[in-house]
Amino acid sequence: ITTTGLYPLLAKAIAMAAWFKGLFGPKLSSTPSRTSFEDVYQKITDNQPQNIYREVLLLCGHSGSVKHLVNISNSGFFLSFSFVSAGDDGRLIVWNSERGHQLHVLEGHTCPITTILVLNTTPNDCNETLILSASSKEMILWELSSDERFDPESNIKVITEHEGSVNCLTTLNHGLVCSGGKDLCLWDITSGKLLSKYDRSKLEGDNSDVFAVLELEGRNVGIVAVSKYHQPAVFDIKKSTVTHTSSYELQFCCYLLSFHHQPISYLAPVSGSLFVTGAEDGTVVIWSMNSLSAVKKFECTEEGNELTASVPPTTPSTLLLPGPSPVTYIMVLCERYMFIATGNGFKTFDVYSSEGSQFSNEFHSMPKPIMVNTQAHMAPITHMEFLPESFMLLTSSEDGAVRLWGTQTPPIKRESSPPLDASTVSSKLKYSVEVFLGIQAGQQHPSKNRRRPLNPTFPVVPILLGELCLHSGSVQIILNLGFDNGLATCGDDGMVLLWKNLELENQKRDLEIQKFLKGEMFFDATS
Repeated sequence: ITTTGLYPLLAKAIAMAAWFKGLFGPKLSSTPSRTSFEDVYQKITDNQPQNIYREVLLLCGHSGSVKHLVNISNSGFFLSFSFVSAGDDGRLIVWNSERGHQLHVLEGHTCPITTILVLNTTPNDCNETLILSASSKEMILWELSSDERFDPESNIKVITEHEGSVNCLTTLNHGLVCSGGKDLCLWDITSGKLLSKYDRSKLEGDNSDVFAVLELEGRNVGIVAVSKYHQPAVFDIKKSTVTHTSSYELQFCCYLLSFHHQPISYLAPVSGSLFVTGAEDGTVVIWSMNSLSAVKKFECTEEGNELTASVPPTTPSTLLLPGPSPVTYIMVLCERYMFIATGNGFKTFDVYSSEGSQFSNEFHSMPKPIMVNTQAHMAPITHMEFLPESFMLLTSSEDGAVRLWGTQTPPIKRESSPPLDASTVSSKLKYSVEVFLGIQAGQQHPSKNRRRPLNPTFPVVPILLGELCLHSGSVQIILNLGFDNGLATCGDDGMVLLWKNLELENQKRDLEIQKFLKGEMFFDATS
């Protein structure tokens, strides 16, 4: 066989082998398997017809990474539509969420801000807002007033009685605030007085700083604190009263049993009686606030998504999440539906589901995930937010993108959001979440013992509806400002972006133009 005739023979042999492989080899199913459709990275078309956030405002004011966004919802008229941003430049900026302009610039920190907390004001002080910010050197209490002539830097309290960086702040009952870092401190925030400090160097084996604190509502007075340690720590707050003067003392109670094999990475409340911890090994444990015992354990292994077949009735149920990725974020909605971000993806579970359980106690069950997306981003997820008005889930990531997820149910379009009371908002959120997750409608008010049946097609795979890609670095926070005001995002690139509903904003502008032409309003060139 000459060289000239060799190549045609090789080509025919390769074609024949491919034909035999297609004829007798394994067939590809038109329906994707559970493993295959979970691991598909979805891409979006350029026009993004279902993405309502197509108008964006760049809010300039920070010179470093912006890592904190907090909504202000209980203030006077001047701050009724506003939010606060803070970051590594040591500056806090209060923004108007309607127009995007600055209301206040708070400068007092000399180091990066590690956490901020908006304190609830009393009815007598409805025109004032208290913001507590912390860094590695001090905590500052800012008092903002609805009076536009008020200078926020003229009435501040600087607190420097703690040692080391303050990583977290949380409000407690009786007007107290707890700060966590190198030590745990208890404060009377109205006076800025340090009430009690617990030296955590007394604890053996745990040398890392506290990064999250949660009040235990089921106990008399107590908190749970987590650090880069595999066991949550419980502290009691002892109160004594002598001659009409109250004193408080933080006392170490115990470490909870070790169900995590690596350091804890997340702490969040589930309900008034439950809280949840997530760890770097992918394990997620739900705890009872009353008994301080674990009631469910979700475990991440390399085997994949199969459920553990045999679990003793005396141990928490075990659920395997995809891959050994650390838990980066946990969002709990309606005190029931838990969205867990591990690595580049997320899963959603019903906390009270007993489907597949072999035990009578629903907490000793092996629930299946309601929603699965293991490849939602190209990098780990940093934050999640749910939009009940649009039936959409938002995820942000270190890849610099904010992605909008939906299901087969199309978003409901409406012109504005009427004011709702608390019960209506709660029921509306529950309805929106269950529609988004594809849960079948059952009885109107199911009890915890008789939950609604689940769709047999679970787990649901969310559909990518849109993508917000203007950040050049990791996106840290997504802040939902309501249907009328849109979203705010911040990131390591130092940008704060205000995303608006283009259709709704066009309607607002048309209405303003009509009022202007009728002489009913005048435009302010400075706004």
